[in-house]
Amino acid sequence: MIFTSFNMPMLAALALIAGLYHTMNHAVFKGLLFMGAGAVLHATNERNMEEMGGLIHRNAWTAALFRIAAYPFPRLPL
Repeated sequence: MIFTSFNMPMLAALALIAGLYHTMNHAVFKGLLFMGAGAVLHATNERNMEEMGGLIHRNAWTAALFRIAAYPFPRLPL
């Protein structure tokens, strides 16, 4: 809105595209994280984290893909 009020249509379009890209990025990677959590629950049939030890060894592909899905969230250490 601020760019259109200052008569800067290119920046307004760029801001709109950036906002839509951010929304799409967030939706895709958050969905991947929920699917990864569901895959772990399905593979272990357990909800207690204490009982799930060694998941990275048993579910190597799930762990790798979960790590890739967590990459866009900058506050998570990789």
